[in-house]
Amino acid sequence: LRKKYLIDLETRGVTAYVIKIGDRPVGYIQSYEAQKVGGGWWPDAQPGAYGIDQFIGESDFINQGWGTKIIQEFVNRLYLNHKVTEVITDPELKNARAIRCYEEVGFVRVGEIETPGGQALLMKLKK
Repeated sequence: LRKKYLIDLETRGVTAYVIKIGDRPVGYIQSYEAQKVGGGWWPDAQPGAYGIDQFIGESDFINQGWGTKIIQEFVNRLYLNHKVTEVITDPELKNARAIRCYEEVGFVRVGEIETPGGQALLMKLKK
């Protein structure tokens, strides 16, 4: 699995992390250089645009405000990299909770987009 997926992640500019609260692993988060992803994702991405995706997999950490805290901290760390000029994400249109979480961090709605995963809402956070 490591050979198959981790090598592929590196060639696509993806950096993956396990989210830990204290010593407990509770989710996954990743960032990636949008221009390198390929496969129909982000064909119009500009240099410096980094995408993020994440999930919290432990039910007792959902609806507790952790998503906003995690994303805010992760974005702050991304912006320490001088190459990062904006952060993008694409929640499903029906995922109101995720959209609200991103807006609390400061992301703005850009518009609906068609992705290889289906319809989504493009959201951006400028540096």
